[in-house]
Amino acid sequence: MRTAPGELDIPLPDGTLRVLRWGSGRRNAVALHGITASAAGWQPVAEALPGDWTLFALDLRGAYRRHPRLPAARRRAVPDHP
Repeated sequence: MRTAPGELDIPLPDGTLRVLRWGSGRRNAVALHGITASAAGWQPVAEALPGDWTLFALDLRGAYRRHPRLPAARRRAVPDHP
């Protein structure tokens, strides 16, 4: 599935959880990244998935904002962990 990810913001009591979503298939996968990465790092995996899959990649707070591969206009301020 070659497509730009959709961006979901899930409000939580202590901040916002950013989730990137690729695809719209009936089968779902959830991906978590390591401490020095971001959800955008799952793009190659998303592109390799068949069309009947949707990939949701959760971001640690602050990771999306500092990921260098994403255009600055798409990076939003997301609060870091307190």
